[in-house]
Amino acid sequence: MNVPLEVADLEGRHYEWIEYSSKEVSMFTCPVCHSQESREELVDEVFRVDGRYALVGGIPALVCVRCGEQAFRCETTEKVRLMVHGDAEATTSIPMQVFDFA
Repeated sequence: MNVPLEVADLEGRHYEWIEYSSKEVSMFTCPVCHSQESREELVDEVFRVDGRYALVGGIPALVCVRCGEQAFRCETTEKVRLMVHGDAEATTSIPMQVFDFA
């Protein structure tokens, strides 16, 4: 049975993700390079929220095999949003170097 699921990247671009039985298959065209090939990966992302940085690790993502553009299920995006904007406790703390380009 085909179950269409909407997914989005962290910048709000939307894709379609189809679930066939228990195996997930991507059915999207990458908005960056237009490739239709992708793979599932766990990725890390750094967010800046209210002047502080937060690293979220192990985020399930659909990743374009050609250019690396990442897409996330809407449920995943919402869970990340609640983590970095809510009262979630960090599992660890790390020092991070920050560079100004200018």
